[in-house]
Amino acid sequence: MQTVRIIGKCQVHEPGVIAVRQQDCERGRATVAEDLSPTLRRRELGARLRDLRLTLDLTLEDVAASLLCSPAKISRIETGARNVSQRDVRDLCRLYGVADTGQLDLLTQLAREGRRRAWWQDYDELTSTYSTYIGLEQAAVTVSEFNLGVIPGLLQTERYTRGLIDGMDPQLLDEEVDQRVEVRLLRQRRLSSSDPPVLRAVLDESALWRVVGDADVMAEQLLALRESARSTTSDIRVLPFSAGAYPALNGQFIILEFKNQIIADTVYVESLSGNSFFKRSADLERYHKIFAEVQEIALSPDESLNLLDLVRQHHIQHQKK
Repeated sequence: MQTVRIIGKCQVHEPGVIAVRQQDCERGRATVAEDLSPTLRRRELGARLRDLRLTLDLTLEDVAASLLCSPAKISRIETGARNVSQRDVRDLCRLYGVADTGQLDLLTQLAREGRRRAWWQDYDELTSTYSTYIGLEQAAVTVSEFNLGVIPGLLQTERYTRGLIDGMDPQLLDEEVDQRVEVRLLRQRRLSSSDPPVLRAVLDESALWRVVGDADVMAEQLLALRESARSTTSDIRVLPFSAGAYPALNGQFIILEFKNQIIADTVYVESLSGNSFFKRSADLERYHKIFAEVQEIALSPDESLNLLDLVRQHHIQHQKK
């Protein structure tokens, strides 16, 4: 049974990996309806409309000319990058010859649900890429993450997250740090939902040793990580230093998989030059292959826990000094 404590604006369920703003609880705004993620609804609508277009062998330019709009607009509709009006859906269905009432109702419903406001849209400082990622993550049935130097975001404690954000961007104002911490912790509510995703995480051993905050923060973080590893929906493994060089040593990535087969799996890659999404079959195959390889090279879940305990004891000893 998880207990609850208050940290600043957040209500946190021990061991510190799940939080929600108190005012969001009162407003009912922070409830995460995974299956109704507007981001995923827009992607499903776009995929279905694209299939209809391709069935008729129409190009983006053909459709744009018929609807008196730009090809870019049709492309953004099909990729789920923009909201779609009821009128756009009706016009496209008319052009594609959709006569089935059930199909038309489904597409209209997807457009309506795609325009709903999600909790992450209350944070104006989020980039559009990060906002899209959160929308996809909230609906994924499997999250496979490889992380090189830090604990995965879904598994971070409040204090670790704060120390990480402070260290990575020391120019941020306190309120900006608070908002980023809140968003990361709100994302974690999905793990304790009635239908949590399968979380598969592989992290480099350096993430356990790197002191974010201080030794006390690290001891708390590794205890929380251990607790998370006990979940039946989690598979957490560590790549030890002894593994030497391995695939993906030059970068981290996350693979999101979805229940609805019409929506393609998505790879999310973070870098200093910007964050990117990959959905092409060749890219998905490559990243799935790399993840399988690093998971195979990594320690087993039990061996990973043993190493985690060893490193945690090291942090506890330094905590006492």
